Amino acid sequence: MLSLLKPLSAFCFFGILLASCSQAPAPVLCPGEGQAHPSRAKNVQDSTPRSSGHGENWHAPDFGSSYAGSPIVDTNCLVSETSFPFSHVQVCVDSLLAAGNVEAAIPLLRMVVNSQNSLDDVGRNSILLARLLYRQGRTQEAATVLESFQVFKPQILAWMDSAEALDARMRQDAELRAQETHSLAKQISNLMVVKSNYRLVRSLTDSLRTFALSDSLRNWSLLQDSIALSRGVELLRTDLGRIHQLVWEAGKYDSARVLLARVQQSPPEALALLGVDSISAWIAKQETTDVAARDPKFWKTHDPQKVLTEARQLKTQAKWEAAAKLLQKLLQTSLRKEARQELSMVGEQYCTQSRQTAAEKFSKYRKDHKPQGLQVAVNALDRCLELFPETSARSKIIQNRALLVQEQSKMNSAGTP
Repeated sequence: MLSLLKPLSAFCFFGILLASCSQAPAPVLCPGEGQAHPSRAKNVQDSTPRSSGHGENWHAPDFGSSYAGSPIVDTNCLVSETSFPFSHVQVCVDSLLAAGNVEAAIPLLRMVVNSQNSLDDVGRNSILLARLLYRQGRTQEAATVLESFQVFKPQILAWMDSAEALDARMRQDAELRAQETHSLAKQISNLMVVKSNYRLVRSLTDSLRTFALSDSLRNWSLLQDSIALSRGVELLRTDLGRIHQLVWEAGKYDSARVLLARVQQSPPEALALLGVDSISAWIAKQETTDVAARDPKFWKTHDPQKVLTEARQLKTQAKWEAAAKLLQKLLQTSLRKEARQELSMVGEQYCTQSRQTAAEKFSKYRKDHKPQGLQVAVNALDRCLELFPETSARSKIIQNRALLVQEQSKMNSAGTP
């Protein structure tokens, strides 16, 4: 890199010297006092072209000697608004590159490249200057100008060789990247066909997105992530259904916990969508309830099938709590599944009646403003949630209860009539 910068600096400096209509670029100051490093002071001075306009001969600067010595190690260069010698920019660039600060060196080099004249300008102005000197009879000076310009020929050829080599390398790298992205995209497509798990798909899509992708390819990779995640979530839903079945219908709590532990190894993105965190507590609660309902003495004198028949009769008589009590006992028998189904129906009917009671009491309260009726309504909903916490109307009941409690708060704030 540094070997390329030296001929570049010579070319740009020569363009500044010969182009009469070029615009002066924004100057650059290295940190410190804004001066070139002492080890370069003499070289910078020697690299400044001299022409008094009185016929003195001037020579192309020896740019190779301008970079002798170790570069200073600075981490920043400051841009000011006054003119500057290009050699000072080179000092800054060298310092930044020596410090490994490539990102800071790039803007400086870009500024220099964009602000200098083209090679055509250098050649045209060199020949024009030589022709004018020749017409003035200053043949020796004209020859010196031409000779000074001609020394750039091997440098220009070297630049072109370097540019072609870099271009070839860039094309080769781009081709390799294209091959890698194509390979990754093909692997992802194959995984999607066989419905591979989300983690495997995501690992490849993440690798693919490390490349500079087109918007369409990047969006395609994100879509594959979404599809794979959705598939994974559906599989987890099946596992969660199995966990519910093991607990709810079979009472196999240990098996349910083993399956839950496997589910919890799934990607966090999927777990977050399913609310898995609360399942472990739910299993523990159901187990505690079942243990509390065990009554070995009861079953020494009762037949499970007859108890189920009795519970169904109580349900038809709207004796919900008595029916629920028997059904809870049946959960410890071989009729657990049937008991769960009956218990679910009893709960729906009981909670429907509780909501009707709460609605009637609330409507009456709106007319007579008696707080006792409002409390009866709240108690009815509380009893439903206590006896049947798994009711499908749970969320609606909780909302209704919140409205009733809010009304109680208003009543207490205003004072009882």
